[in-house]
Amino acid sequence: MVYDLFEDMPKPLPIPRGIHGSVGSSEVYDETSDKAFPASTLLRGIKPSLEKAFTAASGRGLPLPPPSWRKGSFPVHDLAFPEAGPSAEAHVERLGVRAPPVATVPQGTLQQLDTLARHSMLALSHGDTYLAAAASLVEGSPTDRDQRIYNCLLGLNASLEYVAGASAFVSGTCHFLRRQSYLAASGLDAANQEVLLSQPWSARTLFNNKIPGVLKEQQAAVSADASRHTLDLVGSLQRRLGAAPKRSAPQDAASGRPKGSGPSSSGKKPRSEGSGKGSQQPFRGKKGNWGKPKSSKDGKGPSR
Repeated sequence: MVYDLFEDMPKPLPIPRGIHGSVGSSEVYDETSDKAFPASTLLRGIKPSLEKAFTAASGRGLPLPPPSWRKGSFPVHDLAFPEAGPSAEAHVERLGVRAPPVATVPQGTLQQLDTLARHSMLALSHGDTYLAAAASLVEGSPTDRDQRIYNCLLGLNASLEYVAGASAFVSGTCHFLRRQSYLAASGLDAANQEVLLSQPWSARTLFNNKIPGVLKEQQAAVSADASRHTLDLVGSLQRRLGAAPKRSAPQDAASGRPKGSGPSSSGKKPRSEGSGKGSQQPFRGKKGNWGKPKSSKDGKGPSR
């Protein structure tokens, strides 16, 4: 077994199982499998790279590039399938589709793909551990046979590195798409959506149990905006009322005094002399002639 080759490899701790015994009795433990290896060096760089990508995630996407692929990196002849995903031929336009349609993937499918990618990482970690054990058996051996075996192990190591990177990309992409689809259907603003999108990839739940806190933050922001909007409206109304000109009473066109006002302080309102139907009415013409009756031609008083 691998533990025979790597004596310093840490073994998993036994896990208590079942109901604990009474006070003073020992707990019942499962036997530990010798195949439970610690995470290999192949996986040590995956988590940091994924966590860094998710920290910078936003509504624009996940900054996680797939592992680089160069034609001929892993040459295989007589391959029965194309090495790249097939492109849509020009004939699809005859189906009435002018632009590539958006593929709708159920949440369950995305979760399954993410799980398969993570399971692949576990298998790769196991393979990498056995690979390191095999390499330790032949590394430094003077025989030609052992050197050939060692070169084969180096080639296998390069293959495992690429598959590990591809599995990490698939897992991170599916995880991000699941988050994005939930948030696109939510009522969260862009800032709070980015908070949830940027949660760690290694979280135990999809949004790292941060939804209650984010909702509280958004509600507080909405309340603050509403209060600020109300204050702005009140302030605007007060400014408009303060700047409005005072309305003056309507004035008489001839006298210039407000209508309905009493006699001016300069003197009493002139009245006509005499009484009855022949009484003379005040003159409403040129200023300065108010109340003066028309004189006769001989100047002896008013005409009859």
